[in-house]
Amino acid sequence: MTEEEKITKALEFILFDQELREAGYDGIGAFLGEMACLAKFGGEKAPKGTKAYDIVTPDGRRNQVKTKMGKVYTNENRHYAPIDPEHIAKNLVDDVTIVLVKDKSFEVYRAPISKLKGKSHSGGKVRFYLDEIKANAF
Repeated sequence: MTEEEKITKALEFILFDQELREAGYDGIGAFLGEMACLAKFGGEKAPKGTKAYDIVTPDGRRNQVKTKMGKVYTNENRHYAPIDPEHIAKNLVDDVTIVLVKDKSFEVYRAPISKLKGKSHSGGKVRFYLDEIKANAF
């Protein structure tokens, strides 16, 4: 790929990212995560401007989608994704969905917030372990 082709591709990406943000996504990672969740669970995207949740599944449950792209951090060989529990509790979201996007493949885990409360805090975040989410997922 020539330098000119790289510049053209980068500009196209910037324009696409801007379109996604105008449509209500927090960038390409959020878009991919929400589309993966909708493909797996069905339902619909929350209305543009909704801050409390991202998708509503066919059973009416509101989900906040968290997308982790690239490497998944480990802590004592357990994978986790940091989530802000105060934001989730304040907005009364029913479920949390974590989407791992790595090498163009998706792993999607969903669990009820009620089964994940009370986890240890670290730097203002709660670490929801993915193996616990897999066990609680439905």
